Amino acid sequence: MATLEPVRRPRHNAVIIGLDGLMLEYLDQYVADGHCPNLARLLRGGASADAYSAQPPATPVNWNTIATGCYTGGHGVHGMNYHTMGEPVTAAGVSSFNADWRTAEPLWTANERGGGTSLLLRYTCSWPPTLTRGVQVDGHGDPRTNLAQVSQRHCWATYPLPNPPTGRPYGLGPWAGPDGSIPWAYQVTLTTATWANLPADVTRTLEADCTLPLTRGGASQPLHALLVDRGQGFAEVRVNTGRDWQGSVSAGAGEWTGWLTIPVASDGRDGRDGRDGQAYLRFKVMELAADGARFKLYAPGAFPDRGWTVPDELCGSLVDSIGPYAETAGAGAAYRAGWTDIATFLEECEFQVDWLCAAARRLMWEVPWNLFMAQLHITDHVGHILMGHIDPESAYYRADLAAASAAGYRRTYELADRYVGAILEHTPDDATVVVVSDHGMYPIRLPVVDVNTVLREAGLQDPNGDPAQTKAAWYYESAIRINVRGRDEGGIVEPGSEYEAVRDQVIRALEDYRDDRTGERVFQLVMRVEDAAVFGWYGDRAGDIVYLQKPRLAGRGRGPGPGVYDDATPVKGWLPNTGEHHYLWQMAPRSDGSAPGGRAAFIMRAPGVRPGYRRPGAIELVDVAPTVSFVSGIPVPRHAEGRIRHDLFDGELF
Repeated sequence: MATLEPVRRPRHNAVIIGLDGLMLEYLDQYVADGHCPNLARLLRGGASADAYSAQPPATPVNWNTIATGCYTGGHGVHGMNYHTMGEPVTAAGVSSFNADWRTAEPLWTANERGGGTSLLLRYTCSWPPTLTRGVQVDGHGDPRTNLAQVSQRHCWATYPLPNPPTGRPYGLGPWAGPDGSIPWAYQVTLTTATWANLPADVTRTLEADCTLPLTRGGASQPLHALLVDRGQGFAEVRVNTGRDWQGSVSAGAGEWTGWLTIPVASDGRDGRDGRDGQAYLRFKVMELAADGARFKLYAPGAFPDRGWTVPDELCGSLVDSIGPYAETAGAGAAYRAGWTDIATFLEECEFQVDWLCAAARRLMWEVPWNLFMAQLHITDHVGHILMGHIDPESAYYRADLAAASAAGYRRTYELADRYVGAILEHTPDDATVVVVSDHGMYPIRLPVVDVNTVLREAGLQDPNGDPAQTKAAWYYESAIRINVRGRDEGGIVEPGSEYEAVRDQVIRALEDYRDDRTGERVFQLVMRVEDAAVFGWYGDRAGDIVYLQKPRLAGRGRGPGPGVYDDATPVKGWLPNTGEHHYLWQMAPRSDGSAPGGRAAFIMRAPGVRPGYRRPGAIELVDVAPTVSFVSGIPVPRHAEGRIRHDLFDGELF
C-alpha cells in the first residue's frame, strides 16, 4: 500500500514567541475579561492546546526541547545547572542555560542548512551564539544571572539587608569571583559630604560609599551616593563614579535615576579583542527619610556596550537608538531579599518589554529573516513570587496581598501581550506564528520538604555535607546522584551490587516519605534513570535516580549540609517562592478540578490551521519544531523526536 506523504510546501516565514510559564487557564480568563487583545486575536485565528513539558519541567530543559524537537536525553540539558560526570556529587555545577551544553541541532541551525536566515531576539539557551547566518540579541536567559552582565543586582542601605543564602551568585560558574563569593547587599554609613560643584541652593548633604563589585571587566567600581537637602529635608539622591555633582544621575524617593556610565576593562571573555569599553546602570531610591536616618538604594545589573549581540557592533547601535539593555535576571532575588517591592519588580518587567518591543520593531524591519525566535521570562518570574499569595489553599496565601498579587500576575500577561503585538506588526500575514511556553506553574499548597534531609534521615548522607561520608545527594532539579567510587571525585559507593543497593535505599526513602501534617505521599514518581527513558529522560547527565513530586507539595534540596540554598523556605531573611514547577508532576487537576493544570501553553496561527480550534488533549513540546517545520518549509532539526500534530490543520495541506 502506498504511503501518503504531506505535500512539500515552499518555505515562508515562521515566528516563535516564547512566554515563560504562560498557562491557558489564566490567559483564557484574562481574555474573557477584556485583557490581552493580541493573544486573543491569535486564539481566535489559530489553534491552541495545553502542552506537556519534557521532564523535568524546567526552563532550560524545555526551551531546548522547543528549539530542537528533542526530549531531555536527546538534547542533553537536564535542569537549571549542569553537573559534569566525575565532579563531587555535592558540587553545584554551572548554569545549563549556556548553549554549549546542548547536544542537538536547533531550529536556527536547521534553517541555515536549508538556506534560511534567522533573527533571534533573546531566545533562551541560544548564547553563546551558534548562529552563523543572521542576527542575534542576547539569548542566555538564565533567570538568575546573565553571561554578559558586568555586575549583579546590589543594594545599599543604612541598616542590615539579607544576602543570598549561598553567599554567592549561584549558577555563575566562571563569571563568579575567584572564591565564588560576591556579596550583593551592603550596610553603609552616611558621613558629611565632600562633593565638588554643589549648586548654591543645596543646604545640607550626606554621602555614602557604594562600591559596586564587578563579575567581569575589573574587580570593582567605586560609586558615591549623595543625599541632598535643599531646605525641606533630604528629598534627592545623586550617584556618580566620583564625588562630583557634574555627570551624576539623580532621583527622589521611589524614583529611578537616569543611566550612569562606568568603564569596563576587557577581560578576554567578551569579544572585545583587548578593547576597553563601558557599561550602563541605573538606580532606584527605595527609601529616603527626610532626616537622613534611613536610606536604601537599589541597582539592577549593569550591561556593557559590547558582547551580547551578533554581530557585536549591533550592541552599540541598539544602545544608541533604543537605550541601554537591561535584564530581569535576578529581579526575583531582589524582591525576595526585601530590597525591592512588587511595584519595582513590575517596573523592571515593563522596561524590559518596552526595550524588546523597540528592538523587535527595528530588527524585524531592517534584517532579512525567515525565522524569528524570541523569549520573554517575566510571566515565570512573577508567578514564582505571587502565585501562592493568590490561592486561598496555599501555605503562602495572604488575604491582604491577594488582590494586588492577582493584579500583578495579570500585569505580566498584559506586558507579554504588548510584546506579542509589537512582533506581529512586522510579521507577514501568511507567516506561521507560534506562541508557546515551557511549563506551567502551581501554587505551593504546603511548605516544602528538603530532599537532602530525607536522604540524611535515611542514613545516606553526612549531616555536615562531608562527601567522604555521603552515599547519595540531591544536586539540582529532580535528580539524585550516587557517590560512586571511580566515577565521582571522592566516591565511596562501590559499583555493582552496592550501587544498586544504595539506589534501592534512595527509592524506598522517597517513596515512603509522607507529609507529617497530612500523611500524604510527597513524591509522585521515583525511578532509576534507565527506567525514565520512557519519558525521554536519559543519559549520563540525568543522575542516578530521578523523581517528580506531587504538585503543590513542592520541595527542593538545599545541598548537602545545613543552612544553604532552599528556593521555597525563608532562609536568612529571604521570602519564599510561592509558586513552583521545576520538579512537579504535571497531572494534578486545575483549581476547579476540571482538568490537569500546571501545563505549558501552545497557540499556532498559520496557513491551513483550524481557526479557533482548542485541541481537547495536550500536545508535547517536542512536537513544536516538527510542526513548525512542516507548515513553514524549514528543515526539521536533525535530532527531532516529536511529531507533526496533523489535527491542528484542515485537510488542504495533505
